Amino acid sequence: MKNTILIIVLFLFATYSYAQSDSSFWNPEMTEIAERNSVLGWIRLKRNIPHNVQSFFAINKRALGLQANDEMEPFESDTDALGFLP
Repeated sequence: MKNTILIIVLFLFATYSYAQSDSSFWNPEMTEIAERNSVLGWIRLKRNIPHNVQSFFAINKRALGLQANDEMEPFESDTDALGFLP
């Protein structure tokens, strides 16, 4: 009986922990820029969002959970023969 209760408690804890991480990822700003099949650690951007490598992180700080004093800057980018980012 103790094992059953322990398993139930662990299951509920794991479920609650997952729900908390998902809700912090899907903030209102993230909903605006990310496709629904995005997951924590891998964001698929919506096609109708303009993507500018130089300003993306500054514009979307709140969606990405960055604080006011956090900075993310691109350190390298490449383009293909037609000028598109790979």
